Amino acid sequence: MLALYKGLEFLSKYLLLLILVVLVLASVYLLFMKEIGAATIGFVFTALGYYMYKIIFKQKKK
Repeated sequence: MLALYKGLEFLSKYLLLLILVVLVLASVYLLFMKEIGAATIGFVFTALGYYMYKIIFKQKKK
């Protein structure tokens, strides 16, 4: 059961990072398309997601 938990933790960690990278790329695309408001919202959600990622996975290591 512990191995399954470690595998799911590994998948969730890298899935969250993949989502954050895609969100950054989408925000940059919107920025180049001159959609400043949408790009700003995308960058804000990316920053919140990264902050959440740091909190969740730092607590697991302690």
